[in-house]
Amino acid sequence: MAARNRSSSTSIVNTRPNFGRSSPRCVTSTFKSLAYIVAFISFHPLAIDLMVVKEIKCLNIVPAIAQSDRLTLEECEAFKVRIRDELSYHSIRLYPFDNEDQDTEELRPNEAIRNIIPLAVVGSE
Repeated sequence: MAARNRSSSTSIVNTRPNFGRSSPRCVTSTFKSLAYIVAFISFHPLAIDLMVVKEIKCLNIVPAIAQSDRLTLEECEAFKVRIRDELSYHSIRLYPFDNEDQDTEELRPNEAIRNIIPLAVVGSE
């Protein structure tokens, strides 16, 4: 059986709602977020992925750990910290963005979201 050689991948997710259009496959050029999926096997984001994500400044970047069910809770938390540190080191802004205009009521939920990012994703075929 051939093993996949990719250790991480970047997917663009179109989060624009389908306002009454007949086909859910309607083509649109507006993107609101980018799901950056990191395989736990790589233990860190790839250099090419970091370069691409750095160049995308206008989208909400949401990192996610693929196949996180293969990790223990401690390994998953350590991996999340490692990814957050590496993205911070490379000055990559993540969703939700810091905004000086936000009051304390808005800052608390945003901080809670930042603490769980990257998301741990479990999927099956």
